[in-house]
Amino acid sequence: MNPKLKIDFDTEVDLDSRGFPSVFILNLAYTGLGIARSFAETGIKVFGIGSKRWACGNYSRYVNFFHSPDSQAEPERLSQFLIALAQRETQKPVIFPTRDHDILFLNRYREKLEPYFIIALPEKNTLNTVMDKWKLFEAAKRCNVTTPKTYVIGREDELGSISSQIDYPVIIKPLRAADWRKDRIWKIVKRKAIYCPSEKTLWREYNRFKHINPTVLLQEYIEGADDDIYTFCSYCDRHSHVLVSFNTRKRIQRPERFGTGIVVQSAVNNEITECSKRLLKFIGFTGTSEIEYKRDPATGIYYLIEINPRFWDQHRLSGSFGINLPLVAYSDLTGKGRPPSSSSKYQPATWIAEDGFIKHFTSELFTRRKKPGDILHKLGGNINYAVWDRKDPLPFLISLALMITDMSKQVTQRISSWVE
Repeated sequence: MNPKLKIDFDTEVDLDSRGFPSVFILNLAYTGLGIARSFAETGIKVFGIGSKRWACGNYSRYVNFFHSPDSQAEPERLSQFLIALAQRETQKPVIFPTRDHDILFLNRYREKLEPYFIIALPEKNTLNTVMDKWKLFEAAKRCNVTTPKTYVIGREDELGSISSQIDYPVIIKPLRAADWRKDRIWKIVKRKAIYCPSEKTLWREYNRFKHINPTVLLQEYIEGADDDIYTFCSYCDRHSHVLVSFNTRKRIQRPERFGTGIVVQSAVNNEITECSKRLLKFIGFTGTSEIEYKRDPATGIYYLIEINPRFWDQHRLSGSFGINLPLVAYSDLTGKGRPPSSSSKYQPATWIAEDGFIKHFTSELFTRRKKPGDILHKLGGNINYAVWDRKDPLPFLISLALMITDMSKQVTQRISSWVE
């Protein structure tokens, strides 16, 4: 019996796996594992490519894993590795990035890889606009999307000319997210953004890393809690038309203010839909994206924070709206079948990163900042776990073993510090 591929969520079509290109996923943490599971039981071959041997998704039953060079450390070797794998395929595979470094790698080697792969990225100029926060905010202003007040600082004297004139608090951000992901500067900043409640704090923080990378964004801080952060998630076709979309809302992120969402819920938010579609059309965006906004609770205004031009950790919340987002992307990129569209009734769901949630929960209780009920009330609807799946349990067991090992090390370090 031939496997089936559900294309439009109403009808199924016969799937001849020889007629459907394979899927290549760069790195198999939460995001990559979620993509792989979205292709489960379709008959489409899924290959996981990664440099980290203990990434949870490497052990999924839905993945054929290959240990590879790293996209950041050894990009040339990785390009050769990928081409060698692709040459074994009868059709161009679709390749999905899951990290910013993967995006930069695919963009840099685009011309070399395009003869062998269908690359799930927007075209170069659009991608450069999205990855450069200053260019993105300039584009947003031109199409009437509200942004925080933002300044580009390239030198110490430029900071000096405005530091005494701006309103506080402010935040410091890298011009491009990957700028701070390099080992040398990450060891200093250790955050995606830096909160500065005063001019004194601003100068202290800037002086810590200016000798490595003096160019940053200085941005107005939008007040509000972590659960005032909403996203517009979508897939755009080659004409920048939104084929499918849905919303999510952060409930808990770690660390606070500028962390990664560890509890995220599906949501319905019409207020950010039209401006998001307008922005995507204006910049000529194609492919998968997550647009993040923060709502000012005092005014109700939503401010653009960033666009993530790839799949992200919580993308499987699309299932709350009857959407299989990776299949939408695959169908559009390959031309195999009609791109799926939402047909199911909305069912609220909560996505949880198990290890992050356990660490957050124990930390909040240990410090007595919050009661158990204060945390647990943020969970609701159907629960989607980042790693656990009863049909695919090995990734969770690997993740659990790594989490226990990590927590044991932290306990040992605390005990050692107390003894000293």
